[in-house]
Amino acid sequence: TQAGVLGVAVEHRVALANRVNADAWFSMPATSSSQPGHLEPFAQEFAALVKRDLDPGLKVYLEYRSCCDGGGLAPGFMTQENAIQSLLIWDAWESVWVEEADKARLVNTISLSRNNAGGQLAK
Repeated sequence: TQAGVLGVAVEHRVALANRVNADAWFSMPATSSSQPGHLEPFAQEFAALVKRDLDPGLKVYLEYRSCCDGGGLAPGFMTQENAIQSLLIWDAWESVWVEEADKARLVNTISLSRNNAGGQLAK
């Protein structure tokens, strides 16, 4: 079954996006490293599957989420660690989506809490 804490398989999510002709949104878990230049194998394999199977006319919205269960945000949200993890995931995807046309389909995002909607980020 696809119900439960592990979520829905990426193959089903891609098939659904294709079927309804809608851009896809993927929340990625933390990488196994916080070292710049480290390319996360899980994120690269995920990106390769999406690149292979998603309709080429659709975009991918990509975000790092430190907490994907229950809709909450984990402690440390909007911190340096969040920024580092986001960059590592984006780098992993861009290492697979190397063509300029592919990169134009990637929309890297950062989540904001409801409390910050419409507000400014700290400088």
